[in-house]
Amino acid sequence: HWSYNNAGFSVAGYVIERVTGKPFEEAMRELVLEPIGLERCFFDAGDVMTYRFAVGHNASPDGARVARPWPLVRSAYPAGGLTCGAQDLLRYARFHLGAAEDGSPLLSPGSLAAMQSPQVRVWGDEAWGLSWAVAQVGGTRQVRHGGGTKGQVTLLTLVPEHDFALVVLTNADQGGHVTDDVRRWALKEYLNLEDPRPLPLETPEGELAQYAGRYQGYYTDAELGMLAGKLIGQIIYKRAFPSEEVAPAPAPPPLSLGLCEQDRLLVLDGQFKGATAEVIRQADGAIGWLRQSGRLHARET
Repeated sequence: HWSYNNAGFSVAGYVIERVTGKPFEEAMRELVLEPIGLERCFFDAGDVMTYRFAVGHNASPDGARVARPWPLVRSAYPAGGLTCGAQDLLRYARFHLGAAEDGSPLLSPGSLAAMQSPQVRVWGDEAWGLSWAVAQVGGTRQVRHGGGTKGQVTLLTLVPEHDFALVVLTNADQGGHVTDDVRRWALKEYLNLEDPRPLPLETPEGELAQYAGRYQGYYTDAELGMLAGKLIGQIIYKRAFPSEEVAPAPAPPPLSLGLCEQDRLLVLDGQFKGATAEVIRQADGAIGWLRQSGRLHARET
């Protein structure tokens, strides 16, 4: 079963260091950033602060607060330590659409195609390629990847068939609502592609009750239970981000869930409204995992 895992990127970064004999940041700059023409992409916060930049925020009912500490630990650089602006991100999109700045591709057309082709099925027509999420929207292939770190959420979307790219940058940990709204609007406005939102189904209480339980992940646990005929969920943060030196975030308010299709839960209210979570069953049909934000959470037995 597929589960998104930042550790794989950190291992890949270490392999790059061993093969090149150079620090990851230096290897990336020489092999990727400079050849593509990405002039303002930085790993070190000291480099970022010499330019205008938008600081990240954590949103809460009491208002927005600046997210501190902001830099990631160096071992996480391959997973999400690169900071850039919209212009460079669009240059990166152009590269993945097959048009390098100097006309000489760093990757063969076959390698670019393999990255953007389904390698493992996730759900329905949603799949993952090599570091890209791949899906069909209105019968047209969409390729995308988000970036979510301390108080900042980003989305890069490609529609190769139309040579189309979209970049959305936000500076709040709840920015995913904005990036998704803009993506759906842009697909409709520019390409006439509809990506309908999932809708809740009328579901008997007994059917919802089967999903009650505690699901354990690395950073978070999810606890689901029935209350007044509704399926209620509580997310519990267990570890800090970006390092263990930071206290885990307080638990958000409880939220209610329904089904939008068989074994796919839909958040009906609260700050995660509209998010989905997949229920993964074992070979015998018993519920084994809940996939939340792309990551598997094992059900307690």
